[in-house]
Amino acid sequence: MIKHIPCYLLLDTFRYQLFLRLSKLSRPVYALIILTALYGCGAHSPQQITSDQQFRQANSQTVKMVILTDATSTLMGDKGISPEVKSALSRQVITPLRKSGTIEISGNDKNTRPLAVNFQKAFEQSLLDLLDEQQISSITAIIHTPQPATPLCNPPGRHLGESLHPEIKQDPQRIKTVEDRTITVRRMARYGEGVSMYIAYPKEGMNKRSPAQQDIYRSELKNTANTSLRDAPLSCTTMPEHIIGASYIITTPNNQKLFFSLVGKQAVAGTGATDWQFWFDDLSQADIRTRYDEVFQYLKQCGQNIEPEGKGHKL
Repeated sequence: MIKHIPCYLLLDTFRYQLFLRLSKLSRPVYALIILTALYGCGAHSPQQITSDQQFRQANSQTVKMVILTDATSTLMGDKGISPEVKSALSRQVITPLRKSGTIEISGNDKNTRPLAVNFQKAFEQSLLDLLDEQQISSITAIIHTPQPATPLCNPPGRHLGESLHPEIKQDPQRIKTVEDRTITVRRMARYGEGVSMYIAYPKEGMNKRSPAQQDIYRSELKNTANTSLRDAPLSCTTMPEHIIGASYIITTPNNQKLFFSLVGKQAVAGTGATDWQFWFDDLSQADIRTRYDEVFQYLKQCGQNIEPEGKGHKL
């Protein structure tokens, strides 16, 4: 059962919406109201936030909750996701992440991929929307996979059959995860100031993509609209299974940092048992920092010295 949502979060987010003077409620506020109506809200709260500036200085747990709430609204409003998958997303991903900084999803790829990748898509979309609203100030995203990122090796809104495992080609719910992220990842690539997105892969991984996929990826690199996109081939010849996935560093207006990372399989390898692991919390948390160090030490050992915590991003 979903725990009570803190009343202060609902009220403070609602106040913030008024300060933004938007013509209608944003998704985070709408979702908070719906969830609170369903589950109630807790009575205990820290000092009430009474100004736009104070909201922007809210602690990282509040920001985490706003991101999760926005992602929830995106997922629940997606008519292409089956009711069964939506229910499983709530039980196995969203509610556990509200309670903990690390979770795992285990099972057959047919069941786990729609949960993991739909959530990743909604998470990416929410980050960009919240960046638009200045609720977060910057995003560094690194997609670290054995081959160049699947969304950028497929046409926008479509997929090439050779980019998927044969098992996925027969599954509309898993195909949707690939096609949806061809849109959100391109949105991130062209966002501009505030977003840096790196595509990290062992350089031999490029040759594992078909000529058509390589052409699509290289055309995205050449596209001058993709000002946030960075190609980051690695000198290492392999990528350990526990690294395969993506990582995101989120900086708040108060200069606090949250870290989201996931481990799974690319769609081309999506068959059999596919276990996913998620990390999402303040970067100062020990288990979150351990995952952060694991990813960035691997990238550095393989020739990519990405420095997301500094003023710039160095390759």
